[in-house]
Amino acid sequence: MCGALCKVIVGALLMIAGIYYLVGGPAFPWLTGNRPYIDLLIILNGGIPLLVFFLGLFVVWLELDEIRIEREIKAEEKKAKRKK
Repeated sequence: MCGALCKVIVGALLMIAGIYYLVGGPAFPWLTGNRPYIDLLIILNGGIPLLVFFLGLFVVWLELDEIRIEREIKAEEKKAKRKK
């Protein structure tokens, strides 16, 4: 159970990190001037935090679903033992 719960916590931390970076976290201070790679850096600066956020959201969703299924299996096993 701790394995799934630990993964939920890691996923939540990824979500928080993505929001932090997107809202006001570290940015590229050298994004001034007329350089050809600035557009790529701007896209990465906006895209990577969203990717991290959705990765964390997926991990949280997946692990919460796993915890729910484990509880249902345990409940079914208890019902089966009672019937015997």
